[in-house]
Parts: sequence; C-alpha cells; structure tokens
Amino acid sequence: MAGPEASRRSLAARALAAVYRVVVDVVGGLSKPKTLDEMLVVSEATRSEFAGQNFRAVDAAATFRGEVFRGLGIIASALGALAVWLAVSPMAFQLSQRAAAVTKTAKLATLALLGGLLLYAHFGNLKRRWIEARLLAEELRYSVLAAAIRSCRSAPSGGELAPLQALHDELVRLLFGGEGCQILYHQRRLSGYLLIEQLVNKVTYGGLALSVLGSLLAFVIRSSGLLVLTVLVPMGVAAIHGMSSFLRLPQLIAQHEGMIERLRRIRDLTPAADELPEQGGLLVDLADELILELQRGDSAWTGIAKGQEPAPV
Repeated sequence: MAGPEASRRSLAARALAAVYRVVVDVVGGLSKPKTLDEMLVVSEATRSEFAGQNFRAVDAAATFRGEVFRGLGIIASALGALAVWLAVSPMAFQLSQRAAAVTKTAKLATLALLGGLLLYAHFGNLKRRWIEARLLAEELRYSVLAAAIRSCRSAPSGGELAPLQALHDELVRLLFGGEGCQILYHQRRLSGYLLIEQLVNKVTYGGLALSVLGSLLAFVIRSSGLLVLTVLVPMGVAAIHGMSSFLRLPQLIAQHEGMIERLRRIRDLTPAADELPEQGGLLVDLADELILELQRGDSAWTGIAKGQEPAPV
C-alpha cells in the first residue's frame, strides 16, 4: 500500500503534467497560424450585447474598450517599474529607517494594486471583449459595401445604373476622403504610432547616455546615489520599452503601412462615375477586392492584438 510520501509525489507529478499540458496548449495556440475566418470570429454573446446598434455605437464602445485595456497595460508597466524603484530607493538615497519602512509599505501597496489590475483584466475578459467589439464594428463598417455588391450582382445584365452608382458612391466614401475613408483612418493611426515610436527612441538614447555617464562616474566617485543613473534610469527605459512591446508598435506600424499601400492601389484603379456603363464589371471586382483587403486587415490586426500570426490567404 502506498504511503503518504508516495501519494504526495503522485499528486505533484499530476500537477506538473497538468501545467505542462497548459503550457503546450497555450504556446501551440499562439504559434499555430489562424485562417481568415478563425481570426474574425465574433461570439454570440458579443453580437447579442450590441444587437440593434449601429456602427457608430459599436465603434465607440470598441474604442473605449481598447483604451481601457491598453491603459491598464501601460499602468501595469508603470507600477512594475515603480515597485522596483521603491525597492532600490532606500539604498540609492540613503534613506532613514523610518523612510525606508514607508517605501517598503508603498512597494507592497504598489504590487497589490498591480496584481489587482492584472486579475481584473484577466477575469473581466477585457482583451477578448475589446477585440470582438472592434471586429463587429469593422464588420458593420463595410456591411453597406457588401450589400451594394450583392445588389449589383443580382441586377439584370444591361439594366439600370442605380446599383452600380450606389456601389461607386460607397467606394468613394471608403477610399476618396471624408469621414469614413479607410486610407485616412490608417494614415491617422500610422502617424500616432510613429510619434510614439520616435518618443520611445529619444527616451532610450537619453537613458543610455545617462547610464553610461553613471557607469563612468562610478570609477571615480564612490556614492550609492549613482544607483539612480546605473539602475533606476535603465529600469525606466526598460519599462518604456515594455509598454512599447505591449502596444506592439512595430507590428502595428507595418500593418497600417501595408493597408495604406493596398487601399491606394484599389483607389487608383476605381473608374470614374461617367465610366460606369463600360467599367461596371471592374467596379464590382474592385469592391470584392476591397472587402477582402479589409478582412485581411482585420485579421492582421487581430493577430497583432492576440499575439498570433494569421495564416496566408
């Protein structure tokens, strides 16, 4: 009969095996490419939540949820850096015993707040709810285009030009400027991300210069205060890079640049309104291609947000 020690070992083995399976499943799920349909799945719960709402309402909700999730991520990175700063401060600034006790209490409070935010984001499904709301908003964004394409395909050959004109108007709205222009949308996003990237680079170079200066001064000055330059400054730079990695700036920049290039190509091929009788077939084909590019863009964005790679289409 197995003793208590054997039972404990068996339980530990089962626990380790369970952890291993979870890790394998998670890593496998992240590394396995997803098809276009898999990346664009919106749950029934999300569809029910926004049932009957128009694009503007869903778009506003998705934007708000994205701001909340990303804001929590940035706050979490800042709190992690603050906890390290509080841990090093007593030595770096030669604080008194009482002041050191205060910093230790503040560090524990900071870590507790950080843990609370992470648990709230996880159990509140903030990331999934944001991504699905955004996908539903984008689906509604080009639903009018999809309806116009169906109308053109169902119209009798050589019939009236009204369906083609409606489809042309929708392409003009999406590609030629105005509130719904997708090219302008991606340009605005790209400009914002490039500005953030430039700021990160400037802070990185400045922090590197200060760290090198602190390391050189350490050869001639024996002071714990140099920990500010040699430890706290690099830690701050690392925290900023952590925020940049969380936001996935390089991937988002590349994705928006690619979308701008592909949408411009479709825009440049779009026939003028007076060419519709002869170029109606081309217009429908370009509209089909535009929807596919929008879906691919949504798939790529979803992959970036989830840390997954979509499969080639």
